[in-house]
Amino acid sequence: MLRLKLGFRILLLSPGSITIGRKQTCDLVLDDPQTSRLHARVIVGEQSAAIQDTSSGNGVFVNGKRIQGLQRLDVGDRIQIGIHTIEVLDQREGSSSGSHDAETTMVGVRLSIPADWSDEHEAPTRIKGRDGK
Repeated sequence: MLRLKLGFRILLLSPGSITIGRKQTCDLVLDDPQTSRLHARVIVGEQSAAIQDTSSGNGVFVNGKRIQGLQRLDVGDRIQIGIHTIEVLDQREGSSSGSHDAETTMVGVRLSIPADWSDEHEAPTRIKGRDGK
């Protein structure tokens, strides 16, 4: 299982793929004008994970470098999509015993992050299930 940290939220990703973008049908919705409708895809395998830029206008950056094609993700990597920074955590970081300030979300549910939300704010205001409710 892959753990990503977005602000004060820990996202748990099981094997498979999730989409990231502004479009409401994405698994992780980032309400940000710098984010494309379908900006990126994260692919999680049993032993590794990667991110792919899906031809976004502003690109996907990993550790400050714009990626092309698939980019393997390692613990400590920092992903920049629009105004949002997502950090790749190891399996121990962000667990209930390790971080009392983080809220954990299993992605497989749709998560929406408003454009005006930043690390100083509390958890995002909207979380949707796959059915949109």
